[in-house]
Amino acid sequence: MHKRELSLLYSILASENTKLKNLIERQMTVNAGNSDRFFSRTKEILKYYNLPTISEYKDQLFFKMQWKKDIYNRTIADKWSTILQKEMEEKSTLKRCNTQMLKIHEVHPVWRTLPSLTYKVKKANIKARFLTGTYLLQEHIQRFTGNTEEQKCQLCQIEKEDIVHFILRCPALNEQRQKVLPEFKQQIVNTIGQNKWHEHFNEIKNY
Repeated sequence: MHKRELSLLYSILASENTKLKNLIERQMTVNAGNSDRFFSRTKEILKYYNLPTISEYKDQLFFKMQWKKDIYNRTIADKWSTILQKEMEEKSTLKRCNTQMLKIHEVHPVWRTLPSLTYKVKKANIKARFLTGTYLLQEHIQRFTGNTEEQKCQLCQIEKEDIVHFILRCPALNEQRQKVLPEFKQQIVNTIGQNKWHEHFNEIKNY
């Protein structure tokens, strides 16, 4: 809605129609205190995004492409990205996400590195569900079914199936784990160093 209001504002300000320009001046003066009127609303929108005033835009108006780039793709996107990231930090299901990577108009790395193959898309969907805490494991199923189901892993029947067990511990998945974790570990060690690896990922010290 804000984009539509600002797009209309640009069209009005960019118009060469003298009558329309005179009407703008009149409306801005007559309806200055009426929050239901267009110019009052756009004034508040500009203030919300810490943008120049209508009068300042009248004196120096960007070209339309620059307007879209600076206002739509940068200012508005940055504002809502900040709000989104702050809200995500309060969500326990997103504690494994790097919220700084989640921005308006930007694709998360899970999807950005994805080839256009059906099975790869399905794998990425599973990764995204793990990151957002929405992949159903036995610990979730037990909670959702009112404790009528067991938390125990259905693959190994040894311990509670939570995300740590599923990714790092379950012996039934050792073969698959051996294929990916050594390379995965090396990539992380190259980024954060061996000491940080042991500090944060002690569960997979054997890989």
